[in-house]
Amino acid sequence: MPPSSSIVHAMRGWLTRLRRDLMGVSTAWKTLLACGAVVVTAAITLTLGGLLLCNWYHFQSGAMEPTVERGQWIWTRPVGTVHRGDVVLLLAPVKNDPFNVHPRPLLVLTRVVAVSGEVVSASGGRVLIDGRPAGEPYLPPGTATSDIPSTRVPAGTVYVLGDHRSTAAGSFAYGPIPLPQVKERLVWVGAPSMDWLIAGTVVLTLGYAVLVNEVLRRSDPGNRSPARSR
Repeated sequence: MPPSSSIVHAMRGWLTRLRRDLMGVSTAWKTLLACGAVVVTAAITLTLGGLLLCNWYHFQSGAMEPTVERGQWIWTRPVGTVHRGDVVLLLAPVKNDPFNVHPRPLLVLTRVVAVSGEVVSASGGRVLIDGRPAGEPYLPPGTATSDIPSTRVPAGTVYVLGDHRSTAAGSFAYGPIPLPQVKERLVWVGAPSMDWLIAGTVVLTLGYAVLVNEVLRRSDPGNRSPARSR
């Protein structure tokens, strides 16, 4: 018998025994077990999804406030097609580092405000795309953007600015960013630390296993106290 068939056969046998053992369990206990199964499954799915599909970082810059606050955890995924408004993680060019203190490429979280072929500018505190207001609902009221001379974004690049316009460098310092340097897209702000998520999932799973074992023990007729005769 192939190994896969043996595993399937063993799982079927285990599920059959579990179904038989649960026949004597009360409805309340079954409901509790079902709710616990949903919670544990969700935690395992979230953890595996984070480990297999995402990267996670402890954000320590104020360049994207208030969208991403300093000290928050963020989850990102490898970038596909880049759209205006996307929050992305990119490798800032070392040669254009305005402070000249980074010996290797600097990971920067920022926002795409214009893509290839668009003409970006800023006047009167507002960003304009092809001469029309960009409309940036993610910015707090009163946010002003420094003037940007009219610039056509070259093919294969994007123009980026941080949401905290008074401190974020973005394309003010780096110029248009080549697409190969745009590495990841933001998918979750305020995500839990992966270490805590893994630990929490392990604790939930172990706790659920203990609960199932206790319910099955209580439902086993051999473990019930004999009725006292009067």
